[in-house]
Amino acid sequence: MVASIAELTSAATSVAYYARDGLVAEDDPDHRLASSWHGRAAAGLGLAGPVEAEPFGSVLRGHVPGTGLRLGAVRQGVHRHRPGIDLVLSAPKSVALEALLEGDDRVIDAHRRAVDETLDWIEGRLLETRAFDPQTGRRPRTEADGMIAATFRHAVSRNRDPQVHTHCVIANMTRTAAAAWRPVDPTSLRRNRLLIGAVYRNALAAALHDLGFALAPTMIGRVPGFEIAGYDQAFLDAFSSRRRDILRHLDRLGIPRTPRATGLAALVTRRPKSDRPLAALMPEWKARARDLGLARAAVPATGRQPPDAPMPDRSMTRIVCHAVEYLESRASAFSRSELVAVALGHAPGRHSPAAAGAAVAALLRDGHLVATRMRGADRAFTTPAVLEAEARLAAWAGLETGIALAGREALAESARSLDARSREALTALAFTRRHAAALRLAPDESRFPLLRRLADLARGRPLAGLAATPADARDLERNAGIPSTTFRAFLESRADMPAGGLLVVDGASRLPAIELAALAARQRAARVVLVADTGPATSPGPPQGLRLMEDAGMPVADGAAPLDLMETVRLIHPLAAAAGAKPVIEVDHDRLADEAARIWHALPGEARAATAILAATPELTSDIHDALGGLDGGRARITIDRLVDRRMTRPQLADAANYHEGDVILFRRDVHGCRRGALTTVTGAEGGMVQHRDAAGRLHALRPSAGTFRNLALHDTAAFSLAAGDRVRLPLRAGSARRAAVVSAVAPGEVHLLLARGRTLRLEPGDRRARFLEPEWSVPGRRHRSAIVVLDSGEPAGQGPFADRTVRACGDCIVITDNRDDPALAQVLGHDVAAAPGERPLLRGSGDDRARHARTVARIEAHIRYWPEIRFAGGPRLLEAWRSHAGRLLEEGRAVAAGDAVRCLENLCRRDRTLALPGAVRRNPRPAIAPRRAPGIRPRREGTGISP
Repeated sequence: MVASIAELTSAATSVAYYARDGLVAEDDPDHRLASSWHGRAAAGLGLAGPVEAEPFGSVLRGHVPGTGLRLGAVRQGVHRHRPGIDLVLSAPKSVALEALLEGDDRVIDAHRRAVDETLDWIEGRLLETRAFDPQTGRRPRTEADGMIAATFRHAVSRNRDPQVHTHCVIANMTRTAAAAWRPVDPTSLRRNRLLIGAVYRNALAAALHDLGFALAPTMIGRVPGFEIAGYDQAFLDAFSSRRRDILRHLDRLGIPRTPRATGLAALVTRRPKSDRPLAALMPEWKARARDLGLARAAVPATGRQPPDAPMPDRSMTRIVCHAVEYLESRASAFSRSELVAVALGHAPGRHSPAAAGAAVAALLRDGHLVATRMRGADRAFTTPAVLEAEARLAAWAGLETGIALAGREALAESARSLDARSREALTALAFTRRHAAALRLAPDESRFPLLRRLADLARGRPLAGLAATPADARDLERNAGIPSTTFRAFLESRADMPAGGLLVVDGASRLPAIELAALAARQRAARVVLVADTGPATSPGPPQGLRLMEDAGMPVADGAAPLDLMETVRLIHPLAAAAGAKPVIEVDHDRLADEAARIWHALPGEARAATAILAATPELTSDIHDALGGLDGGRARITIDRLVDRRMTRPQLADAANYHEGDVILFRRDVHGCRRGALTTVTGAEGGMVQHRDAAGRLHALRPSAGTFRNLALHDTAAFSLAAGDRVRLPLRAGSARRAAVVSAVAPGEVHLLLARGRTLRLEPGDRRARFLEPEWSVPGRRHRSAIVVLDSGEPAGQGPFADRTVRACGDCIVITDNRDDPALAQVLGHDVAAAPGERPLLRGSGDDRARHARTVARIEAHIRYWPEIRFAGGPRLLEAWRSHAGRLLEEGRAVAAGDAVRCLENLCRRDRTLALPGAVRRNPRPAIAPRRAPGIRPRREGTGISP
């Protein structure tokens, strides 16, 4: 990771973090070299030179030096202000070794100049704020004037390895074009993280070229990078123990090395920072390098070039064309920032970001790029090749063969041991008239029994399978009995698929449109089954190519078993199997909303309708709503301005300084020339008077006092998007409770709602009732039996009373937080942690006990899932083997305190009278005749784990 972005949640914690590292301490000898202020706004406020603790903390708390102003706003009685963003720029490992092991101070200076150049580029291109527009009443993003940043250079990683990196703390404070101080809007910074890293690497590579170093290409995720030539990869890996720890942890738990799993493992294996000084670590590094056999004398001959050596002549237009070919083979659409980042990585240090942007604009004018829309990107492109491939896929999805895979009797015999949902899916795939069909399955062991039955139906026909990786192909062949190879191997070969057979494409949700189209042109099978993962392994929603095929009429079968919230979480997060009754998932702060939306969309329809998402603050609720809107498959949406009560106290409403431009006043009485229920917009506050404008454009003024609390309420405005099918709550009249409704249709300038008893309601975006709409999932009601609780540790009330009230009130709930070590959260979940001594709910600790616990729970759950197949189609020998293995798993599960999984397996074994549980007491034996029960009363379900 060359560039990472994290939002700071506490000013005091941030100052303490850097003070502990000796970077804002007055008596540190390296202080004057390791830290500095940066930015035009910082220079204008007199912030220059080394960073000192007092002004640094004051800026993070929102105080503008020398002005008496403090940014932020009062929400729910508490002054809230985001401290800022921590942007970390890390040099490649070979650059760190050259600078530290060889003592080349010029390389350290090249890194410093690259960091400064990157911050200057951010200040001129990406730094934005929000300004109130009186014409529309909204706060659009606008260009900011000046950055305040504090930079801290580190030379050691958490694993005490050489790693030159700089923390760039961008304060949440900037100016508008009118010289008004406003908070920084971080949207562009987050969306352009890859490009920021590419700009830094490009500047660093140019500086290294000037010093005479030759660079060797490498890959950093999806973006090209570089290392200094002459350093063997094994030598670089030897000084990258942090990466080894992460991969070793994943391999120990048997978890695939996906980006998401790697991020979770990084949290698990995170060590405390080292307090050892650099001078004490340097001899150890040099001794390790000697033991590894670094031939330093050979490095100048292979790793450097003459300073005046000519650079290869490659135009930026040609480089961008190569970048377009690279990206279109991996996705149907890509952002402009990703395209420029890949282009800069193909020729590091030889072209500027401005030249890459000009080349992109030229390709767009010439028609080689086509502008499109993409969530999370201000500008996105696709290509004519992708559009042509999508058109071929839509035509291919409409082809019909009229050939059934098997007869009704064979289907009934093969599907006898499957559950009802899987039988329906198998029937749809066997008798559809379409040439291609999609099958949605969960990415776990339960997918293979259905695929085995599908292969049995095609007995006597040619059978083949395709998978994304060789490991997936081996699993498909071993567990489903389908001879398989990889997509890449099939596309690179010259052989076509046998005619008249069955082709199973596992992991089709990961294929871009171009590869899907190439696959469609090369096969002649009678039936093609595209197996798509249902959310946990991929981002919610299929890619564009698969979605277009569904829109063209390709049948879709859902073979995923219905899951509840807890089972879905354990499926998405393998480590959650070690959690207690209320698992805790820790993610970065800027991933809170996305993680809540990802889990909620992975739920089946019934479980989703019964699950609420509860956030600690209105701002976090708004972020979650935006994240959910981006995962809805591209439905048409309409945006309205929703009002959010600031919940200010009596003294705060009496202070004119708390009334900000753009706030909306709701009058509760006929006062100040406004009628009860009127809405007016604040235009400014000066001299203790608040100016506000009503809907007719008339100006009013009021002087807040102690009685203002009874007369009005102050609201923020937040963008709120709606699409057909969304469930909302709204007040039918002034002062009434909010009623549930369903959005039946959206059109330009109006929203149609379906109310109870078949009534309908039409609202315009400017309608007063529309401004009080709220998503139903954010308000717990009778239909909500489970909850996703999202906590923000940066809010003073984030993990205190709210956490206690919500977590304890919900029977089935999970907690998503950015700091699971918060004392308030630990106090709330104390009873759950104590239930399993020595075990924490999730994601902390990486010892052998935790790994054993996770493996045991995973084996128990897999054993439970195989029970229906063993019972109905396994035969006496397999049944006896299943019983014997269940006894061993129960003993192992009790030894590691795998409570829920053990109870679930015990309940399953009690249904089998022939099995004597080792060490278990037989409770509640099944009566010979089931007792009668009153109508409408369901029997209580035993256990809390997965039930077959």
